[in-house]
Amino acid sequence: MDTKYDIGFIILQYGRPDLTFDCIKSIQENVQDATKLIVVVDNCSPDDSADQIRNAFADSKEIVLLQTEQNMGFARGNNVGYEYAREKCNFICILNSDVILTQKDFWKILKSSYEQNQFALAGPYIYLPNMNQSELLMVGIGSLEFEKKELQRKKVYAKLTRMGLNPLREKLGELKRCIRKKDALKLKPDEKILHEQHENIVLNGCCLFYSPLYLARYEDAFDPRTFFYGEERLLYLRLYKDGLKSLYEPRLSVRHLKFGSTQGQKITRKKMCFQWQQTIIAQELLLQTLEEINWK
Repeated sequence: MDTKYDIGFIILQYGRPDLTFDCIKSIQENVQDATKLIVVVDNCSPDDSADQIRNAFADSKEIVLLQTEQNMGFARGNNVGYEYAREKCNFICILNSDVILTQKDFWKILKSSYEQNQFALAGPYIYLPNMNQSELLMVGIGSLEFEKKELQRKKVYAKLTRMGLNPLREKLGELKRCIRKKDALKLKPDEKILHEQHENIVLNGCCLFYSPLYLARYEDAFDPRTFFYGEERLLYLRLYKDGLKSLYEPRLSVRHLKFGSTQGQKITRKKMCFQWQQTIIAQELLLQTLEEINWK
C-alpha cells in the first residue's frame, strides 16, 4: 500500500473471543479520527475462537485475522502481529484482549505526546475495574547481585513445584506478600505518582505504544526467546542499551480486566512447572543482558 495506516492495533487471542470483541469495539468507538488496522493474532486457540472472529469481521477491511499453528506464547505471538503491521502502520499498539480503550481523544493525545517527548515506547495509565484500583508502576530492575538472588529464589520455587510441594511454596510466597503489605502500609503509595509522566521506566506489557522511532529500528516487538514472562524488563533494557526513551504517559488511559484473558484456565501441576521453567529462562536472559551491558 502507498499510504500507511496511522496506527495498527495488535490483539493476541487465546480463547475468550468475547474479550476480543469488546477490545475491538472499544478501538472502533474511540479511534475514529485516525486510519487504523486491527490485527487479531489467534495463538492456536483450542476452540472456535478464530472462526468467531473470522465470521464476525469477514467484510471488514480494517480487521485482519492471523492464525498460528501452535501456541507461540506472549512474545512470539505478538511478534507475528507486529511483523505483519510494521510496514503498514506509523504507530503500533499492542494490547491484551482484556484491555479496553476509553478515550475519544486517544489518537490526539498519542500524537501530541510523541511530538513533545519523542519516545520509542510508551505505556498508559491503567485502571483495573475488577479490582477497583489503579495498576501501580512496574517494579524496576535491581542490581546484578539482587537479580542473581532472584534467580536462585525462582529455582527453589520451581523445585518445590516439581516435588509436589506447591503448598509450601505458596506459604513462602504468602509470607513474602505479607511482609511487603506491611511495608506498603508504612509507605502508602502516592496516587499522584500514577498521574505524572515518568521517563525510562519498565512499562506494563498489557498495553504498549510503539512509535515510528521504534518501528524504524526493530524488527520485533519483544525478545522472541521468552514465552510469557519477563518481556517488559528485556524490552526496557533493549531501549536503555540503545539510548532510546520509554515513557509512562498517564494522559493515555485504558481499562484492564486483569487476568481476564486467562480466567477459567485449569492450573495443573504440569502447567505450573512449565510456568516456573519459563520464569527461570526469562530471569537468565535478564542476567545475561545485564552482564552484557555492565549493569551494576
